[in-house]
Order: sequence, then C-alpha cells, then structure tokens
Amino acid sequence: MLVLAALLLAAGAPLVSFDATELHYFDPQGSDRTSLSYLSHGSGSIPLELGEKLLTKETHVLGADSLIAVVNQEYDSARDQIRSLVSKKYGIAEEHDTARGAIPKPKEEQPPYPGVMYPYWPPLGTGLAVFDDIAKATKMPREYEVTSQPYNRIEELEGYSVLRIRITDGEGLFGKKVAVLQIRRHDYSKERARFHHVLPIPLPYKEYRVFTIVTNTEVDLVESLKPRDSGVVIRYWVPSNRIGEQSYREDFLAGMAKVVSQF
Repeated sequence: MLVLAALLLAAGAPLVSFDATELHYFDPQGSDRTSLSYLSHGSGSIPLELGEKLLTKETHVLGADSLIAVVNQEYDSARDQIRSLVSKKYGIAEEHDTARGAIPKPKEEQPPYPGVMYPYWPPLGTGLAVFDDIAKATKMPREYEVTSQPYNRIEELEGYSVLRIRITDGEGLFGKKVAVLQIRRHDYSKERARFHHVLPIPLPYKEYRVFTIVTNTEVDLVESLKPRDSGVVIRYWVPSNRIGEQSYREDFLAGMAKVVSQF
C-alpha cells in the first residue's frame, strides 16, 4: 500500500472512475439509428436490433472494447456471485480458476466467423500484469474466468453474443479486500459487406463479422451484484488504446488506488 500511496501523490492525473449511471453510451434515436451508424462505432447490428446502448471510449467516437470494474467485495464472494449471475442469465460455456492451473488463452476463431479476437485479452494482463512495472503484488493473485453460453441470438443475422469476465483478487496489489473485473463481449453476425470502412459503400452480399464491444446489457449484469448486497460499491473505467504508455498506466493504477482507498 505504501507504493500505491506514493503513486497517488506522484501521478499526474489519476484516471477518473465512473458510477454505472455516469458511463457514456452511443444510443442514437430516430433516423440516426442505423446499422451504418453502429458500424462506424465498431459494432454490428445486434445492439441495433435489440435496442442496446453501446458503451463508448473516452472520445465517444468509438465503441469500447472492454470495461474494467473494481468491487468492494472480497475475491471469493465476487467470483461466486458473478458466476451465479452468468450461469442463471446465460449459462456457462467455459470457466477456469487459477486454483486448478493457469487460465488458457481463449479460442481465437469461431468458424465460419473469420479473424483473430482483438485486442489482447485480458486488457490488464494476467494477474493485472500491465501494472507490474509500477507496483507489483507480492504474489500472483488468484483469478477466475467465465465465458457465457451464446445469447442475443438473432436468426436473420445468424448472430449471437458471448460474454467473458476475468475476476482478479486485488488484495495483494491494493492492500484491501477488493475484486477487479475485466469485461468484454464478442458479437458474431452476418452483416452487409462494405467496400471500405472509411467510405462504407454497401455491396450486394453479406459476410460473417466479429465485433468486440460492451453494452448496457453487460453493465446491468454486473450491477446486479448490488441488490444481493446493499453495501456493494462498483466503480468503472473504460481503458483506451494508450494502455501501452507508462504514464497512462500510472494514472490508471492511481485512479484505481484512489477508489480503493475510499472503500
């Protein structure tokens, strides 16, 4: 905790956290609510068809590819409750716990959907390793990962969504009983082909696509922890592409430390 206390003093600007009600979404209305407008924000048509709101990055120009949360619960409790929520709402396709060995990398391809899952998972690294050059936990933290069964099935799009959540024990890094959640959703759908992403002229055929997003649906799932325990507090961050920059990581970790110090 001494290292993090020093970091709070030294950080240029601790990254601001958000309550669920403060998160920014892309949620166009009327004639602006089109598949092209969602595509321009990095999403396919599933959120459009289901009336979901697309979580955006700090610039609000592009959709977020992941969401980070800190919960003021001890790891075991957060793990068990998230597992229960995913199991009851969607069903569990896969689950892994470091108590039984290393968590394997997710399968990158899901034929007939092409391409590699991007960006890197988990966004904060295994055991929150992206912060190792700033403040490293005394030992490798416990982790659990759950992957949902497909949900949001839409026959016309040959589409569905899959949620993945990584839960990390934050006590070794922050000195308090907290859990860190890393949240990401992949949408698989058959979309109208476009000539170019900058000049998106529609072509007379469709193609299989994979989209990496987060929506209000996944935020609502995490927020379901609160009715189960009236004392639960959850704060969120939407990581940017600057995660590779040390100054950004310092501010990110300082922001997390600041929140944890207030729990």
